This record gives sequence, C-alpha cells and structure tokens, in this order.
Amino acid sequence: MIDQYSTDDSAGQYQTDDAGTEIDKKKVLFIVSGIVVVTVLMALLIFSFTDRDSDNDGRPSDNDLPVDPKAVCGDGKCDKTENCANCVKDCICKADEECSKGICVEKETTPEKSKCGDGVCDASENCFDCKDCRCETDERCSPAEKVCIKPVCGDGNCMSPEDPYTCCLDCFCVSPGEQCNTDTNKCELITLSLTEERARELIESHYESDGKTVISMNSRGPWKWDGVPILLFEVTLDSQSWSSKVGVYEDEKVEELPAM
Repeated sequence: MIDQYSTDDSAGQYQTDDAGTEIDKKKVLFIVSGIVVVTVLMALLIFSFTDRDSDNDGRPSDNDLPVDPKAVCGDGKCDKTENCANCVKDCICKADEECSKGICVEKETTPEKSKCGDGVCDASENCFDCKDCRCETDERCSPAEKVCIKPVCGDGNCMSPEDPYTCCLDCFCVSPGEQCNTDTNKCELITLSLTEERARELIESHYESDGKTVISMNSRGPWKWDGVPILLFEVTLDSQSWSSKVGVYEDEKVEELPAM
C-alpha cells in the first residue's frame, strides 16, 4: 500500500507509510513529558528552600540569620552578626537571663512569699513581729520603729541590755543605799567619811539638848535622802513608844525624817 508520503518513482513524489507517522507522535509525547517533569522538580526544589529558610510567619528564623563570613562561631567572640540564637558558644547569656529571639533578656521570676519561722529574716519581716529577725546581744528591738537599735548610755532611756550596773545614768539605782558612780556608770554602795560611832554621838547629843533620852538606836546604814547621802538610824526615845527615822549628814547635821 502506498500513501501520500510514499515514493513513486514514476510520479517523482515522496511518500511514507503509517508506521512513520506513529513514530513522530511518540517523539513529541516524550519531549512534552520531559518538560513537565523538569518543571515539577524545579518547583519542588524552590519550595523546599523557601520553606527551610522561613519560620511559621514567613520571616527568617533567628537560627538562620546571615552570618558575616569573617565571623567564626566558637572563637570566643560574639561578633555583630552573632547572637545567643545563632551562636550560643560565643554569645552566652548571664545566669539570670535567657535568650529570646536572639536577645538576652532578664528571666521572669516569681518572688516567694515570706514565712515567719523559717529562720530567714525577709525584707517584709521585722524584729518586733517575727522571731526570724533577732537582734544582736548588745541590741534591742524598738517597739515603735520595729528595728534593732543599740542603746546609748546617757541618752535618758533605760533600754535592755542596760541596767543599774552597766548604765546608772539611764537606769537609776534601785536600792536607796546605792548611788551612781558617773565614772564607771555603775550603782555602788554609798560611802561616807562620817563614821557610825560619830553619828551615834551626834544623835544622843541632839536629843539631850531637848531634854530627851535615847533608849535604843539601830543603824540602817548609808542611805540617800533627797539625793544626799546620810547615815540612817531608827531611834526610840523614853518619851514615846514608837521609833523615829533619824539621818545624820556628812556635815554632822542631825535631822528627824518623815515616815518612809
């Protein structure tokens, strides 16, 4: 069979058979398929690079920020193009910081509530309300200010640990037989140059001049009367049934004192 593409020697025309037409169609289909495959592969490759270099919102990731070719991560220097995200070795945050988007920021901490009795004197506690805040041995807690203060001898306030034998200027002597020694700040027994024997003589002479006789006389020792040292005696006269308090001063003055 001869078609239009067959060669007819007699007519001088070129002709071919149906098999040649089928071969040309296969070549065209193969070329088109190859183009489609290459196009798909290129699209997948471009998408893969774009997805890798972007985060969820389409922006470049902190871990993939462009790095200066001269900067070397791990050389101990945090260069301008390095940060705590893309080079942890060189850009190290402090102990109280954390890395957030390539920047060291202070960690968020929740302060613990103070608890009285845990042995720690917290900022919200004081020596008056909590046993955790103890004062030193030479200090005391001021109820008004609620702070530990160190007493000052001579300020007019008798505050623990002050007492009559450590600061008699502030803590007055309890016993009337004592007086404050301002040199030592201690309460000491009153001493007089007037002897007890001489005081007895002065008392007897005092009552004899009034025509009275002393029956008994008991010494109470050194005393303070209106802030002045005296030798105190309990004296009983023949004209009365009760005893009187009699004081003899350093200057040998004898004086009957009111009942104490």
